Amino acid sequence: MGAKRIKNKRSFVSGLIAEFTVARIIWLTNFRAAMEFRTAFMLQIVGMMINDCAFLALWILFFQVMGSVNGWSGTQIFALLGMNLMCYGFTFGFAGGSLWLPRYVEQGTFDGFLLSPRNLYVRTMTSRFDLAGLGDALLGVILIIAYAVITGSALSLVWFAAMLPATMLIFLSVSVVAGTAAFYLPDSNHTVMAVFKVFMNPTMYPSALFPKVARFIFVVLIPSLTVGGLPVEAVMGHSWLTLGLVWLIALLWLLISIAAFYGSVRRYESGNFIGLRG
Repeated sequence: MGAKRIKNKRSFVSGLIAEFTVARIIWLTNFRAAMEFRTAFMLQIVGMMINDCAFLALWILFFQVMGSVNGWSGTQIFALLGMNLMCYGFTFGFAGGSLWLPRYVEQGTFDGFLLSPRNLYVRTMTSRFDLAGLGDALLGVILIIAYAVITGSALSLVWFAAMLPATMLIFLSVSVVAGTAAFYLPDSNHTVMAVFKVFMNPTMYPSALFPKVARFIFVVLIPSLTVGGLPVEAVMGHSWLTLGLVWLIALLWLLISIAAFYGSVRRYESGNFIGLRG
């Protein structure tokens, strides 16, 4: 019995390694394809950075006029925006398939994933590589480093690194759950994006601005604050409890997303366009 468990564990680990090995090949292929249009890519990155910096300047101006709010000031906005950009950029840079799920279902190209021998969840999520998203992630890293320099706390980098995987799981899981609406509703792409924006918009606001009821909603029911606000609070107070809460919510939403994804796939009816994917 013990030998069988060890064998199953090894097969699971080797299978997982194989999944991400194939995903790495897809990422590299898409990266090379994107670099064929370097000028357009750089213009897109610069434009997004200007937009993000304008958002940062707006919040800094707000706190200069209003003063600090429950311990939050313009300094914490560096961390908030940086965390959001890293989460969004790394998640959808390497697992952008979650946002494309409605298109896959509506166009019938989801058949290709069903025909693949690989893990359906991993294969679908890693099917898209958003190089522009990595530009967001790069700016996010710069802002987090700037926060560490301004506060004089190199330890904050370790705290953010410990929470980044959890916040990425939340981003991915919520987008998957929203994307499963495509299995139930026709022409659901705009609906899915609207639902995802309900989650996305509160992530860009300091958690100190939310009253208790709204805070409960955006932590437990819609985990928006667990992406930006709670990680910043954990760093500010060196709170292990908040760190554990972020990871607990991340794992819970990962399980919800997997259950919602496979449960929704059972409702899928084959499309007209069939193509085998690796």
